[in-house]
Parts: sequence; structure tokens; C-alpha cells
Amino acid sequence: MRIALALLVCVLFLGISSALAQATEDFQGKLEQYAATHTRQEVAVYAQILIQQLTFEAEHAPFLVNGVLLGDGVLLGDGVLLSDRVLLNDEMVSLLQANGFANAFHSRYCLANRWKACHHAYLSEVSGSAAIASQVLGGCTMNASTSEFLTCAARAMTTYAGSIRTAKNQRTTCAGNALQSCHGN
Repeated sequence: MRIALALLVCVLFLGISSALAQATEDFQGKLEQYAATHTRQEVAVYAQILIQQLTFEAEHAPFLVNGVLLGDGVLLGDGVLLSDRVLLNDEMVSLLQANGFANAFHSRYCLANRWKACHHAYLSEVSGSAAIASQVLGGCTMNASTSEFLTCAARAMTTYAGSIRTAKNQRTTCAGNALQSCHGN
């Protein structure tokens, strides 16, 4: 059993390492392609723009939990969660109503507030990770060779992309926990 568990951990580690290596290669390829026709300073600005693009996409990506598209909305009396980005399909409204969410004001209030808290924690994590990635990128510009700079910048971007994935997973867990904890309140 221990051997099987150890092998599983190794396979998962190699899979994650392989995915990270591929992401680093992808970012490095973009940067090298840009560097072929631009100055190092322009490449640094381009890398910062890529970080900003990742941030924008993370902040504005749709977010689903159990088929529910979530955002900073409010759960109305009829069980429909509304905001500029949030809608529930009829099936999900029926499911919420069947589980008592649409009939109990406190449950709706609890759920809307906890989902909002999950979303704000996610945005905070993305913003903090973007700031760190930008600082690391600034440190990359101190590298002597262009090759070292490109490798450093690609690693900073890969780490940031991984931080976004982690923040998304934490937000999903948070929203799922909100569903559990608000049920019956």
C-alpha cells in the first residue's frame, strides 16, 4: 500500500512538474519570439503586459460552483442570483428552492455574503500574486544575459499562473463550503 501511494505521489509530482515545465516553455517561447525584434526593455514591458493580461482574465473569468455562475450578486426572494455577470438556470433555482435556500431569507443572505467573501478573497489573492510576479519580473531585469532574463521572466509568469490556479481552487472550495454551512440557517 505504501509503495502504491509513493508511486501515485511520484506520478502526480511528475505530471505537475511536466505541466509547469511546459508552461514555462510556453511563456519563454512567447518572450523569445518578442525579443527577436524588440529591445530588452521592450521585452520587460511586454512581460509586464502579459502579467496584467493574466490578471484581467483571472478577475473577469466566469466562476461556476455546481452549475451556478457566481459573482458579487444578490440572491433575490425568488431564488435568482443577479448581478452584471450572474444568472441561475431554472434547474439550479429549483434545486436551491428544494434545499430551502429560496424560502429562507437568512439562508439566502448567508449564501450571498459568503460567496461574496469568497470572491473578494480570490481577488485579493490574484492581486497580491500579481504584485509579487511584477516584483520578481523587476528582479529578472537585473540578470546579465538576455537568456537568463527570459528564463527568469518565464518562471515568474509560470509561478503567477500557478498562483491563479491555486486561488481558483480555493475559491471553489470556499463557495462549496458556503453552500454547506448556509444550508438550514
